[in-house]
This record gives sequence, structure tokens and C-alpha cells, in this order.
Amino acid sequence: MPVVAVMTAVSNWDSVARVSKRCGGAVPSPREHCCLSGSAVAGVPHQYRGRIMRRIAVTLSLAAFALGACQSERAQMSRPLPQANAYQGVEGRWASTGGPIAYTAVFQNGRFTSAERDTNGLLAEGNYTSSGASRIQLNFTSVARGVQIAANCNHGGGTMVCTSSDGSTFRLARA
Repeated sequence: MPVVAVMTAVSNWDSVARVSKRCGGAVPSPREHCCLSGSAVAGVPHQYRGRIMRRIAVTLSLAAFALGACQSERAQMSRPLPQANAYQGVEGRWASTGGPIAYTAVFQNGRFTSAERDTNGLLAEGNYTSSGASRIQLNFTSVARGVQIAANCNHGGGTMVCTSSDGSTFRLARA
């Protein structure tokens, strides 16, 4: 007899002996219900125990699988999503750094405007063109002076440094 069969037979015989002691010395038939304290299938006839244990195992496996799916869903949801308003190149809002007047500049689809930060009054408006990955050319009109101004700007890392045609320099930072 193979070792596994012997082990199974001994195991089954031990179970019958324990049931016999608990049931007053009589060996119950498989159809009889006898209390087996400490058993997950207490009081269930022997022929149904395997089915019940399989169902319990399948149910626990499905529950573990479902919980695992919830965790991987949560992990995917916690990843940062790409921002819809992520700026391309120079596009977006910039704030002046230094200078006599604090202002905000907006670069949008080739159009440039700047407005005073406190009053929102228009200071300049014009156009810009890209002349490389980090270089733009500005052509704008100063509203206060009515003068046309050109400037070359370099941008990168959230800052922009511009030199105008009259030699003055101004700096902007991503707002």
C-alpha cells in the first residue's frame, strides 16, 4: 500500500475513533449528525465535508482575488494623472520678477499680453514666435507709451529672461 493511502487510512481511523468516543462509544454512520467540536464542518455528514471544504476554499480564494483586484485598482488610481493644463513651451501665465511695476504676462497661441498685477490694467499687447526649443521673439506695443518694442527671450526651468531692442532686460517666472 502506498504511503499516502496508509496515512489517509490512519487519519480516517483516528477520526472515527474520536467520533466514537464523543458519540458514546458508537460509531455513527456517515448520514448521522454527530457533534465534532472544533471542526469547521461540525455536525455535517462525512460524505458532504469534502464538498463543503472545497466550497469554503473556492470562496476564500475568490475573496482574496477580489481584494487583490481592489488593491491594484487603488494603486492605479493613486498614480498622478497627466495634467490637462500642462503647458507647452512658453504657453501660459508668467509673473514679473523685479522691476518698478508688478505685472502678469500671458502667452497664448502666439498672442502676448501683460497687465498690472494690482489693477489688472493692460500694459502691453502683441505677438510672439518661437525660434527654437527655448527661445522666443516678442513684438509688442507699450500701451502707456504707444511704442513698438521687440525682445528676444530665453526660457527654461520655469523662468524667462528677455532683452528688449532698447537694451533693457526683464525677467519672468512661471505663475
